Amino acid sequence: MRHLLRLSFCLLLMMCATFSVAQPQRELLKLLRVTPAGDDVPLGTQIVFEFNRPVVPLGRMERQAEEIPIAIMPPLPCAWRWLNTTTLACELGERSPMARATRYTVTVRPGIQTEDGATLAAPVTHTFLTQRPKVTDLKHQIWVSPGTPELLVLFDQPVTSSSVTHHVYIQAPAKKRVAISASEAPKHKGRGWLIRPVEELPQDASAAVWVEPGIVSTQGREPGGEQRAVYAFDTLPPLRVFGLSCVSNAGQTTTIPALTKRLPQQQCDPQRLALLFSAPVLKGGAQQALRLTPTLPGAGTDHDPWGNVSDASLSRSRTRSVASWPRLSISSSRPSTSHLSSSCVIRSRSWSSMSRRTCLSKC
Repeated sequence: MRHLLRLSFCLLLMMCATFSVAQPQRELLKLLRVTPAGDDVPLGTQIVFEFNRPVVPLGRMERQAEEIPIAIMPPLPCAWRWLNTTTLACELGERSPMARATRYTVTVRPGIQTEDGATLAAPVTHTFLTQRPKVTDLKHQIWVSPGTPELLVLFDQPVTSSSVTHHVYIQAPAKKRVAISASEAPKHKGRGWLIRPVEELPQDASAAVWVEPGIVSTQGREPGGEQRAVYAFDTLPPLRVFGLSCVSNAGQTTTIPALTKRLPQQQCDPQRLALLFSAPVLKGGAQQALRLTPTLPGAGTDHDPWGNVSDASLSRSRTRSVASWPRLSISSSRPSTSHLSSSCVIRSRSWSSMSRRTCLSKC
């Protein structure tokens, strides 16, 4: 009898061992990926969680927040929905997207279960950072003086005034760092700032506007990380006259250097004369500082030889090309075929005063 009992017990053990080996081992639930991920990600309206195996059957895909053991900081108004049996999404409305310049921390806790009861072995933490402030454009506005430009800096989002003044600067010759002042450009709602150096830059020198990490958005706490030169320019040289640009009756352009006594080989059309300068000049200042001898034909009549002269050209950027020298065009009321014999006299006191107040834009 004892022998039969022992034999039955052994057979039972063998059957249990065989059954346990035949049972497939349950696969653990794992979180494969969370999107978005990384730094400076574009603003989106969805956070997606992808698992390694099916979690829910097809059917009711929407879930209430209390059913989902996922925490997001700072909080977001998620509408939870299974996109398929393995992919869960936090969906945000178009009116409540993620905030800019914000680091989000997502914690997925055990609790999401498969149909056979599998769940995460431990909490999973994921972080991502939305777009931080960066410079998108810079436009030269005016020259306050030959060494003081006023520039418009544009960002991709509203930023604070203090961060602009502390982390945007001008690099002058010899890598000298020059601080800037900043005032908000009204039309750009915090995205545009008018800046200028707090001290005069050297004349006729190259400089650059730099941005460094630290620009702070008004819509998030994470500072920008840019470290680059965003704009290069040349300051204006001392004001002097290069000469006269003359267009002949045949349509050929000739440049007559200043103070030369040699007359051009071809006759000039007095309606197509232009004075060439090293830096911009204002129409009003030029009228006071220049005297033409003899006077142009038509002077004293209803014709104004300065009528077509505009200060609008003073808004161009400065280059070192001769073709782009600032110029003032002066014409008479009627054509003449006489050889150019008019001279230009500059009254030095008026000219010096004008040079300090007429370089009002890029040239």
